[in-house]
Amino acid sequence: MNLISTFAVLKNGLEYPLFWRFWRKTENQNDKQTKLELARKMLLDLRSTCDERLWVAMDRWFLCKNFFNWLAEPNFDWVTKHYYRNP
Repeated sequence: MNLISTFAVLKNGLEYPLFWRFWRKTENQNDKQTKLELARKMLLDLRSTCDERLWVAMDRWFLCKNFFNWLAEPNFDWVTKHYYRNP
């Protein structure tokens, strides 16, 4: 089980949680939600409450083209730290 969460970070550095969801690995396709689907749902919930500029900071696990393309649609800005391991 993993905890997927969103946090607000104010200009003064104060951080506080906004939304969170538990992700459980399941083999049942009908019950299956991916971590990306959970993240999208939380971000859309946030976007529905405000029109201000919102930045999404994420770890490299979310670094995939489909998620980045999706972030552009509801006008999210994003930042991440990319890691490259030399073989």
